[in-house]
Amino acid sequence: MNNFPGQSAPEQRSQTPTGTFPPAPEPHAGEPAASTGAPASQKKRRDGLIAAAVAILGSVAVVAGIFLYPVITGQNEPQASAPATAPTTSAPANPTPSVAGTQGAKVSPSPKVVLKGATSAPSATPTPAEQVAPIDVNGVKLDASMFASPEEAKATFEKIEDVRKAGDRVLVGTVKVQGELDANEAIDGRRLYILGPNSTKHAIFYLEKPVKMTLGAVGGMKYTRPVIASGLGDSEYFVDEYNKWKKFKDKHLIVRVDKKAGFWPSEASVPLGQPYLQPEVLAVIK
Repeated sequence: MNNFPGQSAPEQRSQTPTGTFPPAPEPHAGEPAASTGAPASQKKRRDGLIAAAVAILGSVAVVAGIFLYPVITGQNEPQASAPATAPTTSAPANPTPSVAGTQGAKVSPSPKVVLKGATSAPSATPTPAEQVAPIDVNGVKLDASMFASPEEAKATFEKIEDVRKAGDRVLVGTVKVQGELDANEAIDGRRLYILGPNSTKHAIFYLEKPVKMTLGAVGGMKYTRPVIASGLGDSEYFVDEYNKWKKFKDKHLIVRVDKKAGFWPSEASVPLGQPYLQPEVLAVIK
């Protein structure tokens, strides 16, 4: 419709067709269905907000898990960092368990270490006296307890062995100083007789046990008899010998007798029937 100059255009009224519209055509295969709600821009905006909210909630959950996990598991104590290179130590073969960790538990004793070829120590250490072996002299047993010290016993026993190797005699006995009256008294069942006045004293060596000896006599004869004592001198005729031996009165002695010494008297000498042996003192014993 044409408008003339100076004339306003007539008002156009929208006319909405009435009646029945034909149905919308079905979409072809592969084509997206036409949306029937909010515009596409609003849908994209809504989807973006949902995705952002989900991301934020996930981040919060991760952070909360990092801080809450040690608290929940009891590992919130600070842990010391291990050194870069820790020293290596080998554990003992049989570690000793601590007292706190073995209450009520049976603890096996540590095994004894026995060196190859070693023997168990004796239950008691022998004394120095026990370490010196005793010896026998004509049936008399001598041990270290009869001497002043184990060293003295050992030295004396060595002397005895040397005397024996030389072929000489070793005797054990006691020195007595007697006159006629007291000499007639029995000593350990042995009885000696002394002639002469009681004022004359005699030094006599009584053997601990009788010993058979073969000794010479006048005329080159030899006799074997049991010897129980030996005269050592007297205060009247053999003064020097007597004075030499009286200082050993009542002492127990170990003596040496030369294999060539000793003889049976040819007269009524004292003690009667006993020889003179001319002994030499090796040791004084208890």
